[in-house]
Amino acid sequence: MENSFLKPPVPAKSKREIVYEQLKEMIVRNQFPENMLLVERHLCEQLDASRTPIREAIQQLTNEDLVTCIPGKGAFVSEIRYEDIIQIFDVRDYLERLAGRLCISEMLPEELMRLEIISVQMDTYLRAQDILNYYQEDLAFHKHMVFCSRNRYLIRNYTALLAQIERITHLVIRSSLSQLEEIHAYHAQIVQMLKTRDPEGIETVISIHTQACKSKYLQILSPSIYQASLPK
Repeated sequence: MENSFLKPPVPAKSKREIVYEQLKEMIVRNQFPENMLLVERHLCEQLDASRTPIREAIQQLTNEDLVTCIPGKGAFVSEIRYEDIIQIFDVRDYLERLAGRLCISEMLPEELMRLEIISVQMDTYLRAQDILNYYQEDLAFHKHMVFCSRNRYLIRNYTALLAQIERITHLVIRSSLSQLEEIHAYHAQIVQMLKTRDPEGIETVISIHTQACKSKYLQILSPSIYQASLPK
């Protein structure tokens, strides 16, 4: 048995890191709504922190496009616009298609098994109408596939999108089950394409899946704009 005292200690998180993670989660989970003014004094009380870590966290979140700083007015929770969803999911589509192709050769058998287990768990949550946990597993499915690509530049760019993807996901949790069942079916197809080592097939399935998600989210969040964008 490995001696636990031989393992290097895990360094404690700084106050700045703790405040950043707490504030980020509140924004991603839409506990702080779009365009909300972030008042330092209130955040200090709510997060039990001084102004310095609060300001550092806000600056980091500004770099991640989760906060918008307007000179003379303050820091606001960024708005998710119609065109933002289009751009985020177009980039996600490109990165996930590349990840899927790389996984054909890079993914280990136990990693593929893990992906299949996540897909099955999503089935269970969907049947139970546990939409919150379903979406958490959905995010885990795609993140796992990307990380198994073993391309650190791809992973870095995808990680930069994760907070926005999760934030949009929490906005659409009210999606109908019929829509979810239709889109969820692509996860099993992705697993199948990886099993059969079909690079063209997996790119096609991933693209159909991400574009279907994009269309669904646009329709839910901005139905009038979405309808007007459809070909006549």
